[in-house]
Amino acid sequence: RGQRGGFRDLRARPRRRGVLIASGLIVGESLIGVLMAAIIGATGSQMPLALVGPGFAATAGWLGLLAFIAVCAGFYHYVLHGELPVRVLKRPGSR
Repeated sequence: RGQRGGFRDLRARPRRRGVLIASGLIVGESLIGVLMAAIIGATGSQMPLALVGPGFAATAGWLGLLAFIAVCAGFYHYVLHGELPVRVLKRPGSR
């Protein structure tokens, strides 16, 4: 009781962090969708940002799956522990 917030505040932190991340993902996806629609409309091409041919589709699917799993694991760790699972390099003198 003497501590600020106590157990309830500590228990609510992961939930707030999770809601914040989910909200950011929803807004980010919406912005990317609008940007992609503008690019497709301006160029008239269905795949204006394609960098490789259709032969890379199977590899891209597996790479996408691995990236998705890594991001989910990172978010899971961040929501529960409040820190990134990988130490981010900081510039000297920064906090």
